[in-house]
Amino acid sequence: MAKKPSKSVSKPKPNIKSESCSVSIDWPKSLSEFKVNSYQQIETVVSGMIYVLPHFFSPKLCDDLIRFFETTSNLNENSRVPSKNKLNFTTTEMPPKKDYAARVNDRAMVEDARLARLLWIQLKSCLLSENTSEYFNNDNEEELPNEEREQRENFQDCIGLNDNLRIYRYIPGHYFGQHYDESVKASVLPLDGTQVRKSGETHWTLLIYLTGETEGEVSGGGTIFYPNEHEAATYGKTNRTSQSSGKSSVVHVKTQKGMLLLHKHGDDCFLHEGEKVTGGVKWIFRSDLVYPLT
Repeated sequence: MAKKPSKSVSKPKPNIKSESCSVSIDWPKSLSEFKVNSYQQIETVVSGMIYVLPHFFSPKLCDDLIRFFETTSNLNENSRVPSKNKLNFTTTEMPPKKDYAARVNDRAMVEDARLARLLWIQLKSCLLSENTSEYFNNDNEEELPNEEREQRENFQDCIGLNDNLRIYRYIPGHYFGQHYDESVKASVLPLDGTQVRKSGETHWTLLIYLTGETEGEVSGGGTIFYPNEHEAATYGKTNRTSQSSGKSSVVHVKTQKGMLLLHKHGDDCFLHEGEKVTGGVKWIFRSDLVYPLT
């Protein structure tokens, strides 16, 4: 687990004050009818801190979403979509300053409880499989492999995804400097179909990469985590020897089309950054996992 920050230490964090979400989006059919492939299994990157699902979205769904963003948002000057139904991307340019991370990228935001619930239903089936549910329902969790038991303990209390859905676009030169993701208060629609929202707070960041370096669609743009914060200042510079010899604790997650990344945030968040994009376009779909208030 990451060391909790001292109360007197400022932590660089994203600035979300400029985002707007007062739109109603008619999503592509492939997203509205999305169902995850049944073979999906979560993979551990750093135990208790970082996990991935390599093929959460299909390549077709990723392409449909990118085409949708490029043609029906303000990125397309000729779009005939009414303003009330159009995503509005703004370019965020945040120079380094106290308490805020340096960043430059294009981003849009929309509140969509129905889509958040749909995505959570599909993700939950991967995080909490029927096999592990059966073990836990029968008080046999000790029979589970350690990795599966830990995953279950991390995600079984989640009540849904944050309705605040964000879309990020990084073109060459765009990046997100070293920062921590904060927990925020959020409410979700429960899976039982009732319209009474449950209050909670976010504990995990959810990122879905819509383009990938492994597919040749983007160069750079990986997400880099620093479990040992002291390595953040030297990674990629004077620390190359320790990196190549396996002594570095730095975790470099390369973009992969359709891959879902979960990393813990709040007080336990690893210092991390989105490295500079040097070619192509990096697209990300973002939400958070919400847990009951404690």
